Amino acid sequence: MKRWAVYLLLCGVYLLYWTHAEYFADDWILMPLFRKASAGGAAGVWDFAVRAAENRIYEVFRMQWLSILFGYGITSIGGYTAQFNFAVVLLLHLANAGLLCQAMGRWGVDRGLAYLAGALFLVLPTSRFVLFTYFTNPFFIFATSWVLLLLWVRRWWLPAVLAVAGMFAGEQVFALLALGIPLAAICLSGWRTAVRPTAAVWGAMGVAGVAYLGWINRMPPGEARRYEWVWRTFWNNVTMIYEGWWALTGLPRDAPFRVTFTLAGATLAVGAALLVAAVLRRPEGEGGASWGRVALFGAGGVVLGYAPTLWLAAGYPLRYHYVPTPFLAVLVAAGCWALGRRAAPVAGGLLVGFFTLNAVSEMRQCWIPAADRQRAFEAEVRRLKAVEAGDFVAVIGEPFEFGTAQHFSLHSTETAGPFVEWATGVGPVTVARGLVYRPPGLALFLKWNHWRPMTDPGLRRTHLLVRSRHGVFEKPEWVAQDTGHGRFRVLPLKGTADPGGVAGAVLSREQLVLLGRRVYFP
Repeated sequence: MKRWAVYLLLCGVYLLYWTHAEYFADDWILMPLFRKASAGGAAGVWDFAVRAAENRIYEVFRMQWLSILFGYGITSIGGYTAQFNFAVVLLLHLANAGLLCQAMGRWGVDRGLAYLAGALFLVLPTSRFVLFTYFTNPFFIFATSWVLLLLWVRRWWLPAVLAVAGMFAGEQVFALLALGIPLAAICLSGWRTAVRPTAAVWGAMGVAGVAYLGWINRMPPGEARRYEWVWRTFWNNVTMIYEGWWALTGLPRDAPFRVTFTLAGATLAVGAALLVAAVLRRPEGEGGASWGRVALFGAGGVVLGYAPTLWLAAGYPLRYHYVPTPFLAVLVAAGCWALGRRAAPVAGGLLVGFFTLNAVSEMRQCWIPAADRQRAFEAEVRRLKAVEAGDFVAVIGEPFEFGTAQHFSLHSTETAGPFVEWATGVGPVTVARGLVYRPPGLALFLKWNHWRPMTDPGLRRTHLLVRSRHGVFEKPEWVAQDTGHGRFRVLPLKGTADPGGVAGAVLSREQLVLLGRRVYFP
């Protein structure tokens, strides 16, 4: 029991973020749909479940409808409070660590090594991004649970049931579901033990996949357009993965955060190191698998965990690191065991302590400031006046990233719009990340290379929020469009009174200053 208490304490480090927890990105899309489903009673919930299974929530082909339904359940039970969802996510992460430890023991791995793998998994930075995000659809964590359950159970037919559930929890786990048992058998116990369960898993996944594509799914798989099947994309992603590992240690000068010593962080780190080392020093029955074979299993699991994402286009987000992290933890733990039975507890304790300090540093430098900035932004959005359906809201000067944390609501136009609609109670509203001059006129920057040209009537329906260098939001009343030679055409924004008939006039910068009006210069 004391051994599992240490896991609980390690996971409890993340409670530093508890009071700051906020919904993130896709949460703003899903929560209105959740509320609508609940408002419709049993029929509404059933209709939502059918739409999720048919891929009509995001209108693209994905294999994660079971995770969406899980997210609906926990969000509804928690009363749409981010702290409740965060608590469930942490408990699921804790359960995954316990499953990893038990699964490794089930395959004959030394109990101490298996325990260290679970402890490392709890605090490795590659597992961390999804602990603070996607509360309403935690598909990376939820899908990983099915993989670890599949490796843990003993009856030969149960993995088939778990594999079918896992394949609809998130597509990144497909390779692990199909090949996890053969990998474990070959590396740890002999391939003959995997024949029946592997045949059952492959058969069940094949039948379920054909049935889903033929009778349930409503979005053609080709419409996902998330992959580029070229070697350049593959090698770019591989490079970003191992560079990401190094950056997430917090040690490089250009890291998204730096490991720093604070009283709270140092205390938690030292406590974690001592507790884990103390547990590992207690004699345990050694397993039959050598540390080398365990390392081979861990490396194979890392490859299978990353494999479905290696041809993804447009960068490599941090969220894709979670699924391979249990196996990365096994690999690192095996490396500690390679140092010898006496040195392994010391090495393992030091690593757990370091990554605990790393976690505290990341939360304080990235996630807590980002959450606080989100709350300040929400307060400004709520103070907007006369917001009506069809309006535009342009947000300028608000950082997109805070180290490893991305902006919670301005993640994309698709997520920013539902957030503003939730905060103001009015929709639909289009949210832009900039207002610039693009010949022949002004245009809103929506995302990537998407721009929306703005006419004078469009500007009269636009609200502008500009963050100053001092971190204070300003709300300009006018936009000054450069006409050349130091002169500007003055255009009013939403809610601007114009008793002097200034709208449309061409003025110099000095004249604009004398007007005493709040003016934005694109």
